[in-house]
Amino acid sequence: ATERASCSGSHDMATREEVIKAYKDVPRVYAHLRATAISDVEKLGWSKVEWQQQNFQLLTDMLRDIHAPLPGLTLHDAGCGTGDLLAFLQKTEQEPRHYVGTDFTDESLDIARQRFPSHAFMRCDLASDITIPKTDVTLTLGTLAYHKPRVVEDILNRLWERTTAVLAFNTWWQLDKGYVYAENIAALRKCVSRFLRNKQVHQKLGVEYGQPTESLFVVYR
Repeated sequence: ATERASCSGSHDMATREEVIKAYKDVPRVYAHLRATAISDVEKLGWSKVEWQQQNFQLLTDMLRDIHAPLPGLTLHDAGCGTGDLLAFLQKTEQEPRHYVGTDFTDESLDIARQRFPSHAFMRCDLASDITIPKTDVTLTLGTLAYHKPRVVEDILNRLWERTTAVLAFNTWWQLDKGYVYAENIAALRKCVSRFLRNKQVHQKLGVEYGQPTESLFVVYR
């Protein structure tokens, strides 16, 4: 079951100025994460490789649950980092018909292109509708953690508009971390729940720090 928060009025929505400012703040937050991380996977926002892989597996299982396996579909990996999700999909024989990875860091994109020279990777600013590719499925794992709760809904709406079938994402639900913008989990839940209203949703708890601390959502048409 998906939690649905009751919220009304426009005062909870991020203004366009807030959205633009939040996107400008993201590289600074991400740079701090990379500077303080010990391992490569931590630089991408994951605590351990095994928990990253567990969440990748859980997400692809959820897609199969709603009869939307990735082979045969087009996929936008929003916030692709260095291409770890694509590597997982190849390893598990779940590679989509067409893949495009986007990220806002040139360093990560350069590594992804070296790892997967036959796939498309591009710099993408989620604040601009123009640069968001249109695909059957959009996955964004870890990306929302870098934004304030009121901006999360704007991001989800933009991605949903460019998705023809399934939008899947994860976000912190029970735990806050120092570099994560979601300092108010209640506010984050409220914004996510508002986006989910009147949509078909498949939800499960993901694992981080060895415990279920985040939710994975699969929203489908």
